[in-house]
Order: sequence, then structure tokens, then C-alpha cells
Amino acid sequence: MPRGYSTVAENLAENFRKELSIHPCGHLCGFKLANHLGVSVCTASDYGFDPNVLVGLTGWSGLYLVNSFGEKIIIYNSGEPFGRQQSTIMHELAHVIRGHTFRSDAILAELPFLRSYDPLHESEAGYLGASLQITRKGLVWAIKKNMSVEQMAEYYNATTEMVSYRLRISGVARQFGIRV
Repeated sequence: MPRGYSTVAENLAENFRKELSIHPCGHLCGFKLANHLGVSVCTASDYGFDPNVLVGLTGWSGLYLVNSFGEKIIIYNSGEPFGRQQSTIMHELAHVIRGHTFRSDAILAELPFLRSYDPLHESEAGYLGASLQITRKGLVWAIKKNMSVEQMAEYYNATTEMVSYRLRISGVARQFGIRV
């Protein structure tokens, strides 16, 4: 990721909360942010794909695309736990926010939900998506409230893996001497 990107991501996450009148430490729902950004969110089953088959065969979680009418759409796997769905939606919204595009020839003919990816775009979307879901300020607030990883996950509609990742990558675990 580019130098200083973590600060950019945290600022974006806080700014969207401000735009939506959500406290900087508060929970931001992916569906609410998508609506705010004018992005449609659909499930894979809306397109006739069985979500359980997608997970079993590919580990597929979601994708962002722009249709022939210029509409921005996120398609996610509703067969995954809700916290994982939120992470997926935030990750895909991060692609939208960053203005990431993909080449039309990058779509794999065998399964149109799969395509090749730009590693830098994926890295940026991964960090920004996680920051959108749980801000650094939110982590600090939760630690000061003596919340466990499980309680943070429940509060932020996240997985415990996402909370642990954010605690590590944001430096909050090191700052507070927490082992995750």
C-alpha cells in the first residue's frame, strides 16, 4: 500500500460516519453506507447462484461491478455469517470509494463472479474495508470499555477474526499490550 494509506483509510472511515451522523466509534452498517453511496447491494441468489455452492467450490464472498447502464452493484454471498457479509460489503465499497476499475477481459468465462485482480487494489480495499467496519478510534473506545474481542465483534457486526486483524494492523493491540 502507498505510504500514509492507513491514515487516509481511517480518515475516510471517520468522515463517512460523520456524513451519516454516526459517532466515530459507532457501528456503520454496510447496507447503510452502500445506500449513501448510491450502490445497489444484491445477493448471489438474486442471480440464480446457490450461495452454499459458491462457498464450497470457490470460497467466493462478493464482488463489485458496474453494469451496462453505469449502475454500481455489489453482489455478496448471503450464505456466509452476517459479520462476514458486512466485511465483504465494506471491502467491495472500498473499491467503489477508491474508484477501482477492472478490465472487462479480466472476467473469467467459466464463472462470471470470478475475475483476476490487481493486488494493489485488493490491498487498499482490504485495509479500507476493515477500517470502514471498525475504526481505530472504535477499537480504542472498546478497549477502554473492557470489551472482549467477541463483544467487539458483536457490537460492530464483524467476525472475531476481523476484530483481531484490526487490533493488530491498527497498532491498538500493541498500544494496550493485548495479545490477539
